[in-house]
Amino acid sequence: LPSMSSQSPEWTLERVKLAVSQGSRVHPRAVDIGNGFSVKYGMYIDSQEADATTFVATHTSVPVPEIHATLHDEVDSMTYIVQSKLPGCSLSLLLPTLQADQQATIELELKEILRQLSSLDSCGQMGMVGKPSQFLGFHPFEVHGKRQISQNSSTGLLIRQILPLVVRSSSPLT
Repeated sequence: LPSMSSQSPEWTLERVKLAVSQGSRVHPRAVDIGNGFSVKYGMYIDSQEADATTFVATHTSVPVPEIHATLHDEVDSMTYIVQSKLPGCSLSLLLPTLQADQQATIELELKEILRQLSSLDSCGQMGMVGKPSQFLGFHPFEVHGKRQISQNSSTGLLIRQILPLVVRSSSPLT
């Protein structure tokens, strides 16, 4: 990260764009910019994502990145969200190496995360986990009128294909 410390960086659009250009791509729309920070950016990244992340952090114990800045470039219509990186590794990389009891532990953690997210009151336009969408007009986990995920169903498919979670470093698995 160009001349920024993790203590109290000054997040300006120019500095963030430079850090993105020099960072290490971790996703098509996310870059590790060093010092424990990453930036999500793009034309389809919305500042409401940062608001939602902050809302989840405030009202649950679900581990989410701390949002440090949200910047918008009017010239190229790009939004940049500067956030802290969560410790751990990608669940998609870790899952194939786990024993059944370890997967069961993660399944319980994911169920608790889903329980906390579905308890949040502010649904908003796009809906929330386990609640209908005001904008889309249907339950987010319904396909052809049938709920695809229930509280009692196995979350193995959910673990492998839907949730891009990070296993926390405090997990007994690491």
